[in-house]
Amino acid sequence: MKKYFILLLFIGLSSSNAQNVGSSLDNLVNQVSIAENNNKKLINLSSNNKMLSQKMAKDAVFIANGVNANFYNAQLQNSSIVFNNFLARVYNGTSGFKKVTDVELRADLTEVIIEWLKFKSAVRKLYVNGKVDKASYEYILNNDEKLMRLSHKVMQTMMSKYRTNMQTNKSVEHALDISDRIKMLTQKMVKEKFLINKNVNLEKNTARLRGSIILFSHGLVGLKEGEMRRGLPPITDKPIQLKLLEMIKEWDSIKALYNTPTLSEAQLKQLIDYEAKMLKSSTELNVMIENTLEL
Repeated sequence: MKKYFILLLFIGLSSSNAQNVGSSLDNLVNQVSIAENNNKKLINLSSNNKMLSQKMAKDAVFIANGVNANFYNAQLQNSSIVFNNFLARVYNGTSGFKKVTDVELRADLTEVIIEWLKFKSAVRKLYVNGKVDKASYEYILNNDEKLMRLSHKVMQTMMSKYRTNMQTNKSVEHALDISDRIKMLTQKMVKEKFLINKNVNLEKNTARLRGSIILFSHGLVGLKEGEMRRGLPPITDKPIQLKLLEMIKEWDSIKALYNTPTLSEAQLKQLIDYEAKMLKSSTELNVMIENTLEL
């Protein structure tokens, strides 16, 4: 009964009061964009929510540690609006979106919504009147990866439902899955490195960061050069190749910082500046690959 009451609360939410708080991410999402209701856009915005689960957690870490708290709280609240709006629109069929009726996909969305309502409550309570709510901070850190996994499940189900020719699209879908992961990892790696720098759950976060770095590096190289053993040929599209070369160059310029045991304030700022640039690049890459899908 509680499950359905929670969903009724969600269904009653209006997405019309979303405010633009100056997030460059929101601008990128709008370019993708919400106004165009087709399968490619649904898949892109679904993958965006996976990344946002890690962006919100990263921003929460910055806020709790006194890093430009007002700025990152504005970013956090805006990400929450974007995350919520996508779920509300596809679940309810509002703002130009068709209501999802597929039983499997609707069940996956329901799982995300139930977790999201609790997560959103923590996001809203995290930073009020200049004070950090510790319980909300702990909830975000303990549940951001669960929200990420559930969001990934929605994206995968959408891909399986909306493909028209599985054999034709298989390589492109694989590439999109990798680029989606790269976008998410731009946020996850910074979160993990910052927590390590603050000696928070050192062993766990060190292991997680090591895995994130491997996935990120292999993902960039795999898209550029191909992974024939996994059925992924090199991407030959010239604009995508140029974007990948740009991202690999950016990564090569900064990856040593991730292996530096303790970062100075100046180095942390460098890492944060890089993260913003790489998020923009990876979002653009994701859209470029998504546009090659035959849906």
